[in-house]
Amino acid sequence: MKLQWEISCIISIILFIVSVPVYAQNQNSIQELNEQVVDLFKDQKYVESIDVANMALEIEPENFSALYNKGRALNELHKYQEAKQTFEVIIENHDIITNLVIFHYGRALIGAEEYETAIQYFNFIDVDDGLYLDSLNNIGIAQIRLKKYFMAIDTFDKILEINPERIPALTNQANAHSKIGSYNRALSYVDRVLEKEPTNPSALITKGEIFFEQGKYLLAIDMFETVLERDPENIGALNNKGAVLFDLEKYEEGLEVFDKILEINPNDGKALNNKGSALLRLGEYEEALIYFDKALEINPNDISVLGNKGSLFITQGMFENAIIYFDKVLEVDQYDTSALNNKGVALMNLNETEEALETFNKVLEIDRNDVNALVNKNLITTKSFEEKIESFEESVGSFAILGSIFSSISSSVEVIFVVTIVGSTASIIGVYIVWKRK
Repeated sequence: MKLQWEISCIISIILFIVSVPVYAQNQNSIQELNEQVVDLFKDQKYVESIDVANMALEIEPENFSALYNKGRALNELHKYQEAKQTFEVIIENHDIITNLVIFHYGRALIGAEEYETAIQYFNFIDVDDGLYLDSLNNIGIAQIRLKKYFMAIDTFDKILEINPERIPALTNQANAHSKIGSYNRALSYVDRVLEKEPTNPSALITKGEIFFEQGKYLLAIDMFETVLERDPENIGALNNKGAVLFDLEKYEEGLEVFDKILEINPNDGKALNNKGSALLRLGEYEEALIYFDKALEINPNDISVLGNKGSLFITQGMFENAIIYFDKVLEVDQYDTSALNNKGVALMNLNETEEALETFNKVLEIDRNDVNALVNKNLITTKSFEEKIESFEESVGSFAILGSIFSSISSSVEVIFVVTIVGSTASIIGVYIVWKRK
């Protein structure tokens, strides 16, 4: 027994002695790989930096630096779901979580449209931290996405009280004011940026978006083109230019712009959604569905894409399928009036009139002047086809019986009133929404 014990001890010592240089070699290899990752990231070679980070993670799957830098690179590539999952590996496996991890995790959460959770994490960053103002800025962005515009305005005001000339806060404050229709105030903020930096791309894009909201399409395109003259691959400017062309019903030209974006970044969710929307408008339903599905692979909770996929099913008369996707939108935002309206339209066509009326009434509880809910509610309560036409004309104006009427009500959605003709019988499908993303 004693001899066996001595042999066992000797073997253990030998294995330890052998393993020490192997461990040291692995640590040196990981350090060298992480240094390469940082250098590639600085050179904006994000795909290559991820590949090298993965090599380090093959040696040590929970290595902090490799995970952190991989997450940052995924954020830059707009692969927010993957970035979120990468940062969550750090959070789950490391006792000390730096504010840098929290900050970039928050960015990934915003990209993944998990806005409330993002706000919670940004709030962990203290006022004395160097990331505090950037964190506040991201909180304001999340509040805009949640349509909490006045809260966003308060958040950007906090930043500007500390630093009145902070450019991201001025630009985002302009965006927030434009969302509540305060266009002159919005332009005053963005012009303060452009006085200091006449070629600032974010400010020029924001100014273009304000003109877009006002329906001043030519001025909007001028702003986006000014950015693209200096940076032909600026995705923000391209997406906005494509959205303007969409509004002008120049769908083929819009498709060219969205294709250019997807050449630069095949994972750009906005471009995938916008291309799908343009194809939907052109009646290319099968191809539109492909692009909506690609966008949902990147972000399964994107309410714009979910809503558009539901709208596509409405155009194909697949009302049960449409309801599934509108319900998915409502799981994310129960107050989304576009999804509620569209769900009501689908219910109308399934002869579920009581549930449809309940749905339109929910919309009117949120916004009593919602024209779509008023029209659709009238369509249910009036009986003859002639009465339905008269009801529609009274609510929204002119009406054409063949095909579809497109009436733009904002820069982010369009109302479509659809009438189908089967033989000599006309049946009204209803008013539904197509989402666009800038």
